[in-house]
Amino acid sequence: MSSVEPSPHSVFKSLEWIEGVVWDVTGLPDAFASLLSECSAVSRDHDCASGHTAAALTILDVVEPAKSTYDASGPDALKEALETAANDATYATMIGNICDTYYFLRALDVFSLDSTSFEGIVALLHPNEQDDTSSIAYTHAEILAMLNTYLHKLEPEYPGIKQHANCIMLEANVEQEFGACHELLYAFRGELPTDGELYMSTLRCIADCVRDNVGMVQLTERVHSLYDGSLSEFWPAALNFIWELYNDSDGEYGDPVEDMDVEAAVHAADNASMGKQTVSVAH
Repeated sequence: MSSVEPSPHSVFKSLEWIEGVVWDVTGLPDAFASLLSECSAVSRDHDCASGHTAAALTILDVVEPAKSTYDASGPDALKEALETAANDATYATMIGNICDTYYFLRALDVFSLDSTSFEGIVALLHPNEQDDTSSIAYTHAEILAMLNTYLHKLEPEYPGIKQHANCIMLEANVEQEFGACHELLYAFRGELPTDGELYMSTLRCIADCVRDNVGMVQLTERVHSLYDGSLSEFWPAALNFIWELYNDSDGEYGDPVEDMDVEAAVHAADNASMGKQTVSVAH
């Protein structure tokens, strides 16, 4: 083990390497998910931290033989990090935070973030856990605002990162709330303007409706208001997307949507939009 603890960026890169080989080595489809869960639990489940560490190290030992002279570090950074975490609760929390937001961070790979920028994002995703002595507890809205401010500062060096990151978070929100598969969202985005603004506005509207606990008819009305004027040609795709979302929700938002319900929602949205101003797409 090195005398310097692995950086958050090194731990993340180690996780990426493991994800790339763990299926081939173990043949277990859930092996990587189990690793993320065990590493996260090291900091969350203090009473059983040693057991979670041992479980994670067992998986790392299995993938160890996949290392080669071309990627010699392999799982080493994560293994060293877990050993450090055993005696450092703050460091254990850092590992847990990376594992909890791994897929979001991986989606930012297209920007090839340097370690400083990467670690700034990691810190802002979990600001309440950075300083145990602080009496400040940030709300979810405050965390998003701080993250967006930081992403805006990164824009000159990484053009498009703010929109990309916000899109990922919105997609994750909708997928989680409705149990929707990513393929559904990907297909819907392909039917909308390529700049992504209408797509993000639609997801943001849906997420707000979930937060406000509104039903399908009201949700349809709110989303429909985004598709006035020149954007009306995209409304059929949006309506179909809403229908698919509700059917994917497995009854969490009521019974699977019937054709009659969809028709009622369409008429309600059409009636609600009559006489109203065009609502511009949020930027």
